[in-house]
Amino acid sequence: MVFTGIVQEQGTVLEATHSDNVKLWDGSFGKGLILKIKCAKVMTKPPCYIGASICVNGVCLTVTEFQLPTVARLGSSTDGWFKTNVGLHTINVTAFKTCEAGDVVNLEAAYEEGTGNSGHNVQGHVDGEAKLLERRLDGDVLWLTFENRDPRFSACVVPRGYVALNGVSLTIAKVDSWRKTFSVMLVAHTQSCVNLPMIKVGETVNVEGDSFGKYALSFMANSGGMTSSTLGLVNLGISVAALACGLLALQRTGGIPGLGKK
Repeated sequence: MVFTGIVQEQGTVLEATHSDNVKLWDGSFGKGLILKIKCAKVMTKPPCYIGASICVNGVCLTVTEFQLPTVARLGSSTDGWFKTNVGLHTINVTAFKTCEAGDVVNLEAAYEEGTGNSGHNVQGHVDGEAKLLERRLDGDVLWLTFENRDPRFSACVVPRGYVALNGVSLTIAKVDSWRKTFSVMLVAHTQSCVNLPMIKVGETVNVEGDSFGKYALSFMANSGGMTSSTLGLVNLGISVAALACGLLALQRTGGIPGLGKK
């Protein structure tokens, strides 16, 4: 199962019901969230069915009930909808904990072989949340800077690497290892197709690191090539290097008089 991170449409949450009687993946019942989402494109391309996977704000969820959109003779249409259950674990590690009716969500149906992948391999298995620290317009380009304090995810955050934010495939434009932040940029077209421009400073998005990077880190850890202590040293080394570069830049611009002089 895979997605591409190319959002097909933005849906609207019609209902967000917390319940103690949600059917879970193993057939048991427990605490969770039942979502009803209005949409159109993801219901028809490919055709929706019970058990189909749809990526909702970057999270792979299973369709439990749905209604296809209808088209009348005079060209008017009625949006379709689908329902899905979100388990307690997923709620705890994603931004779904604050989801409510009226929210706009990014939607993508599962990838169809042979249709092309204009993004990257997105599993829909969210690693956690990233908090928006800053948003800045540069012409028609929107820059977003997020906090990144999870050491398990930090090692996968590399300049010009992939990241999925609320299910959107993006290239990491800048990494500040000292401040523990990373930045992405959204061109005008992307801004019009996804919900990221609606996110306010202080709010969080679902984040998924590049799966190939995570597999590589897991292989190194399990083969003895990188322990948790080694990973910590790597991150520390990156931070020290970033500090040294910053001090050198200040020296060259005269920001630290006498630095390096005998």
